[in-house]
Amino acid sequence: MKQSRIIIIVLAIVLALITTFFLYRYIEDLRKEPEVTVVYNDVVVAAVNVPVNTEITAGMLRVESLPQEAIHANSSGDINDFLGYTTVMPITEGEQILKSKIALDDGRSALSYQIPENMRAVVVPTGEVSGLAGYLQIGDKVDLLVTYSGRSAQELEEPEPAESEPGEPEATEPEPVETEPGETEETAAEDLEPGEEEEAETLSYTITQFQNLEVLELGVSDYVNAEGNVVKAYGVPTSVTLLVSPEQAEVLVFMLNTGTFQMSLRNPTDDTIVPLDHFGDDNFTDWRNR
Repeated sequence: MKQSRIIIIVLAIVLALITTFFLYRYIEDLRKEPEVTVVYNDVVVAAVNVPVNTEITAGMLRVESLPQEAIHANSSGDINDFLGYTTVMPITEGEQILKSKIALDDGRSALSYQIPENMRAVVVPTGEVSGLAGYLQIGDKVDLLVTYSGRSAQELEEPEPAESEPGEPEATEPEPVETEPGETEETAAEDLEPGEEEEAETLSYTITQFQNLEVLELGVSDYVNAEGNVVKAYGVPTSVTLLVSPEQAEVLVFMLNTGTFQMSLRNPTDDTIVPLDHFGDDNFTDWRNR
């Protein structure tokens, strides 16, 4: 009887020691900080304060190694992803360069940031015919054919500069007066009534005023869909925005105010400038040779 009690006591002590040992180990494990593996990646940050509307150069950027969790999803680890682009928001020194703060050439930036230096964007109103029936796409190249009516025939002739001595104004030849057979210029001029001038010949003609112009943007009408959301309508554009030089912009605006135009669509790989004169009333019969 005593022996069995001793065995029970010994077993109880052993179990208590085992329980105490495992409890001690458990508490020690709780006290230990878990080992965390930190992954570092490169990210481009601003080396200086970069104002808005500033073209980014290599000296404005540097690459830092930051924990992966601290790197913004809209950033990059390659400096070349930002070089040459323009900021649309100010960037503070040490701040990660985010693509949302840069005017990239992905078509999402404002149109003004997509215009190259020394170039202009001019909007041209279009319809079903002049807008090429909705086949235009952004990035296409087009020619502009313009028809002028009631213009002077002399406007088609390129003036030839008269030779003059150095320091002397250029001499200009008076335009000959049209005469009847046997009539001199003096008598023809006398036949005109006082204050009456000889009426200049007027023509209608078509010229290819511009070639290989790039389409920057298409204007489309908005409409409200069944869900009540305002969305853009696709199809025939109401206007086309063309990329031109400042000199071409003046001619283009004059064309819009004085003539009627038609676009012709080019092959994207064809950038050949064809030397063309014009076609109109004065050379109408030449159409057989075209």
